[in-house]
Amino acid sequence: LAEQDEIGEAEQLYRQILSRHPDNMNATRGLVGLLTRSNRIQEAIQLAERLPPELRNQIGSLSQLKAQYLRDQATEATEAGDQQGAENLLKQALLLDPNSVWVRLDLARIYQQQKRTREANTLVDGILSGNPNMGEAIFVKALLLSEQQRWYDALQLMEQIPLSTRDPGMVQLQH
Repeated sequence: LAEQDEIGEAEQLYRQILSRHPDNMNATRGLVGLLTRSNRIQEAIQLAERLPPELRNQIGSLSQLKAQYLRDQATEATEAGDQQGAENLLKQALLLDPNSVWVRLDLARIYQQQKRTREANTLVDGILSGNPNMGEAIFVKALLLSEQQRWYDALQLMEQIPLSTRDPGMVQLQH
């Protein structure tokens, strides 16, 4: 049901299963995934945190969920004009999920706005140093370069991503 975009029905079914069998890891994992896809990350975190520690690891990365939640909170803080609050939230998110290229990009953008270009570049380069062929990391670096109006460098970098693996956002950056 969840794969067929019948999210309401799928959620109801997962909750029914869990009311009868609270230790059913497949239902828990499914509901956490569904809540995450529905952008109800805080609910997903709360559900996962109710599990005993030995079962928590079976549903996936709780730290990634928490990092995404913090990233969402940082977006709200930025929109409200609270750059310092957004920066603090993103730093917390980065501690939870150091491999998130999107948390790194959001934090780098704040650094950019504060004229801390070197720190912005270093932050994004950090993920590339350990994953030089990671398409998503290359794309994030190219986005940052384009935002610095270093178009040629961004285009050169994008050439490292095979055409067959580029998503629409990557293609759009090149045009």
